[in-house]
This record gives sequence, C-alpha cells and structure tokens, in this order.
Amino acid sequence: LNFQGEVGLNLEDLPRFIPDGKKALEPYQLSGIVNIKGEFKGDAVHWQDWQYNLTGESPLFSIWGVKLKNMKFNAAQKNNLLKPLRLWGEFYDGDLNAVASIDFARKDMPFDLIMRVLNANVAQLKTDTPFKKQSLAGGLSTTMFLDGTLSDLKNIHGKGGIEIKD
Repeated sequence: LNFQGEVGLNLEDLPRFIPDGKKALEPYQLSGIVNIKGEFKGDAVHWQDWQYNLTGESPLFSIWGVKLKNMKFNAAQKNNLLKPLRLWGEFYDGDLNAVASIDFARKDMPFDLIMRVLNANVAQLKTDTPFKKQSLAGGLSTTMFLDGTLSDLKNIHGKGGIEIKD
C-alpha cells in the first residue's frame, strides 16, 4: 500500500476494520469522529513495518468515557518506531498534552509516555468516571512519565505528581 490523502473515521466503526477488533477495542469505549491527513506506506499484513506521517483532529474524542475536546495529534512511524506520537486538547476546561513512542521492532513493544494535565475541572471530570457520586471539586494538574510494554500493560512503571487546588 502506498497512499496519501484525508479520511474521516468514526471510531465506533474501527472494530470492523481490524481483525478481532470488537474484542480488542471494546474495553476502550472509543468514540468520536477523527479527521486524519497524511501519507502511508506499508504491507497490509505486516503493520509493524508501516511507515506513515499523520496529523489529525477531532472535535470530541472519548476513551473509557473520558472526553478530550478539540483533540489534535500527529504521529510518525519509520523503521518500526512510532516516534513521536503527540496528542493535545482541551481536558475538562483545562489542557492535556502527551508525547509517546513505541518500538514495534521488539515483540513486547516497549513504550514511553509523558503526559501533562493543567487545571482540569474535577467537578466536570468526575461525571465521566466512577467517582460521579463523590463530592469532588477543584482544578487538577498532573505530570507523569510512564514506561512499559504493550504486551504487559499490568506492569507499567511510572512516576509523577498530582495537585488539586480550589
């Protein structure tokens, strides 16, 4: 495959395009329309070897029920390395910025992620989480660094800090 262009993708339709997609993607509760521009080269079967440079945006992106408004991203993969993957947007009246990389050359697919949230409204955020009935408020800010492997997400390592201010 070798193409460039633009596509609009409803994330709820994504499982239809991926083998065992429904089973694999259902736990993430993905929703939103994502508009993607870029170029792509690769064998349809050997996804680890794909080469692409993509940019995208969504007015409302949701994962696990948590929402990111005016989400934008860019991603580049070459030589089995997705680096960088950048994602940013409005996170419950605050800002979210993330940068990640994934090494697809290794079977365990090691990754790292740096994420920062500034001044997210906790009262709004809790309505989309299991904390709906809790009395929580304030502005949430956090910075975290995570690393691990995609093959074993139960053993992620990380460090960071969190602050909630009134």
